Amino acid sequence: MPFGLVPEGFFVSRAVLTESETLVNTKPKTILDIQRMKEEGEKIAVLTAYDFPFARLMDLAGIDMILVGDSAGSVVAGYDTTLPVTMDEMVYHTKAVARGTSNALIIADMPFLSYQIDVLYEMPVLMPAA
Repeated sequence: MPFGLVPEGFFVSRAVLTESETLVNTKPKTILDIQRMKEEGEKIAVLTAYDFPFARLMDLAGIDMILVGDSAGSVVAGYDTTLPVTMDEMVYHTKAVARGTSNALIIADMPFLSYQIDVLYEMPVLMPAA
């Protein structure tokens, strides 16, 4: 049964749709697209994702930007705070989100104090992940 065609009273959920079932077919968003949207007063949808399935669903739903937050430490890894999150963990989650995204602009947090320690080392590690 094709996605979206279900008998009345039933709900079907699929975490990953194939390319032929894409709900939104647009070109990838860029920073310039977001800037234009802001200047024109267009609403900008931003949500947080830490993994492939949620990023895929958000992308297919037409979300403009997906944030890969260091809150993954608390939400996914079970840390009490975001302080223990490492750059390696952020790269892992950012890569997972990038694999599930073809339209949304991806934004990734840098772990606490990583930008003060050695930004010239850390940024080249995180940027290619997105």
